[in-house]
Amino acid sequence: MSREIEEFMDCEDAYNVLRHACYKFNDCHETIRILKKYLDNENRVTTISPVEVARELMQADKHHLMDDDIFYFIDKALRDAYYQSQDPMASYELGCLYYYERYNHVNYKKAFKYFSKEKHIGDSNVLVGECYFYGRGVEQSYKDAYFNLVKSALTDDSAHALYLLGDMYLNGYFVEQDIPEAKDLYWHALNVAEQLDAPSRIKAEIHYRIGMDYYHRPNTIDNLTVALKAFSTTELLLLEVMNEGNPSLIDRIHKIRQTQMEVKECIDEFILTPLEPLN
Repeated sequence: MSREIEEFMDCEDAYNVLRHACYKFNDCHETIRILKKYLDNENRVTTISPVEVARELMQADKHHLMDDDIFYFIDKALRDAYYQSQDPMASYELGCLYYYERYNHVNYKKAFKYFSKEKHIGDSNVLVGECYFYGRGVEQSYKDAYFNLVKSALTDDSAHALYLLGDMYLNGYFVEQDIPEAKDLYWHALNVAEQLDAPSRIKAEIHYRIGMDYYHRPNTIDNLTVALKAFSTTELLLLEVMNEGNPSLIDRIHKIRQTQMEVKECIDEFILTPLEPLN
């Protein structure tokens, strides 16, 4: 069954949509700047293609959940770019538009569909793997998760894929449980994340896993200190991510703070426990 072709949004159509778009002006200074730059009020057109405007708007005002009119404009421009202009990057961008909270329209089924269309583009491979891992928009399958994550780790050197593979080895998902291998993967992921300056959300997940590893080791000052540092770093990174339009992270941040308090109490017990007298 052929897909019905939508009417293409040209520069004049884009102007009319954006000229009348409703959004929170006080919170969207970057959006205002972009629209002032590209809306030609004299000729009533955008001065660049709709998809180029859409791509800039996707990166604007990351501290603010995206308003509906801006979202629907971006969605339409990207769908035109993918289905009518055969732009493969647009499929990955559509997946992101429906995958991440900051765009305010999470729909994992649509995200998975778009990521799956062009798995060689951007982070599509690892995000398809993550969807299979958690069952987001598709039936959970650790087997499919594993193969997509391995491909991403090998071809993209993805820190994201590496820490998820660590989770699979830690828990024995599809693979035989191998805790030393899981720990090696977490540290490898951290090294890659630092070298490639991975996004804060990826670094946060890796530091959290390293923190949990050291927290569950035998209680020593050294182990607990490493755990505390890792959890503290996780909190700071998650605060950055939350402030980029991910308010649902607040509950997780509270839990990490509670874990830090528990670690500090363990450290205090070591410090305050008197040494046994020598015989």
